[in-house]
Amino acid sequence: MENGTKLTPKLGLTGGYSAMDGSGVFAAVTAGVLLQTQDFWMLDTSLLFNIEGDEQKSMGAKSRHPRSFEENCD
Repeated sequence: MENGTKLTPKLGLTGGYSAMDGSGVFAAVTAGVLLQTQDFWMLDTSLLFNIEGDEQKSMGAKSRHPRSFEENCD
């Protein structure tokens, strides 16, 4: 962005098969964004969706607001 702020999209997909307890196929999808300001304040937000072969579903969200203390090398 023009003021030095960085916006980074995130997307993840995990899948697999579990033969234990008849669970079968499972998958997880995550999507989010990381916003970092020029003075190293951050907002890291993600949504999560899980589904299993026996149609069990779950959803979740996570948000972090850390501050990085990296030195600016400019």
